[in-house]
Amino acid sequence: MAQIASEYREAKSKVKELFEFKLQSIKDPKHSWDLDSHSKFIYIYRQYIEKAKPRERYMERLILEFPSLTRQDLEKHDKIVESLRWNNNHRKNIKKDLESHLQALQKAAEDLLEQQMDQAIDKFNKEILFVQQEKQQNRLSQEYQERKVEFMQRMEAKERARLELEERTKLEELRKEKERSERMKNSKKVAGEYKGIKRSFEETEKLRKEKEEMERNKRIKEELERNKEKVEYRNAVEQQKLIEKLEEQELASLKKAFEVVRVEKAVSKYSHLPKVEKDPERVKKSTKSKEAKKNLHDLGDKAVLYQQTGFTVDNLMKDMRYKLSHILTEAGLQSSEYGKRVLQSVPHQNPRRDTISSHFK
Repeated sequence: MAQIASEYREAKSKVKELFEFKLQSIKDPKHSWDLDSHSKFIYIYRQYIEKAKPRERYMERLILEFPSLTRQDLEKHDKIVESLRWNNNHRKNIKKDLESHLQALQKAAEDLLEQQMDQAIDKFNKEILFVQQEKQQNRLSQEYQERKVEFMQRMEAKERARLELEERTKLEELRKEKERSERMKNSKKVAGEYKGIKRSFEETEKLRKEKEEMERNKRIKEELERNKEKVEYRNAVEQQKLIEKLEEQELASLKKAFEVVRVEKAVSKYSHLPKVEKDPERVKKSTKSKEAKKNLHDLGDKAVLYQQTGFTVDNLMKDMRYKLSHILTEAGLQSSEYGKRVLQSVPHQNPRRDTISSHFK
């Protein structure tokens, strides 16, 4: 930081020396005018030239203010005043440049100081962090050693507890084995007694089931004896129905056979039956009546059986309004204003006489 401050001061002095040299290099022109006349001239110059007034009016004013001087003397002093004005503006610009350079130099020095300060703070923080980590590591190492001792003590206690548990388990197993052998002896004795009891119970249960089976068979026989007449009656009814159904089927088949024989016998008596050979293509051909209708002289289909007073298809299709309505309906314009106007523009045809009401006559 001290080095940056010294470099900043050195650079600042060099910049000031440079701009002082520039200021000193500006030389003002000399004149022999007294201070009052010179100040008066500068005042007139500012009132006219700096305010962009006509130069002739400016010269006329100078001649009026300084009647003892010629126009050449006034123009010569005007050049001197102009040069002084330019030198003053140049000095002001040099001072502004000096201030901007000094501010930029100060800003650069401050940025550099701030950067070094940030680096120093980062380094300091890293050192603090390193110290903290080292302390933390030492503390953890100490805790590890302490916990290691505690862990070894707990492991030794667990080992002793395990050995004690194994010893107790062995003693418990010996005790249980002894109790189990005693229970086995008692169980054999109890099992013998239970087998005797179970055998007697099974014999009693077998006798009871045999007795129940005999009673159930007896009840079934009695029920069959009571329902014997009903069963025989139902069997007789079903047999009679079956016989009647077979008789009806046989009668129907006989009727069909009789009908076939009757038709054949009746047909055999017809003397005018044609002798036609079998021809499958004949059924595909037109009949004589159909061929006769194709004759132009046969006007049977065109005969007018009654007077047609209503609309026919031909009469309907002659109506221009009907055709136009059909076209508008297909286009979806039958309900639109355009469709209505088009239909209204088509003139009505003369109505049939049979459709005219009496009040129109």
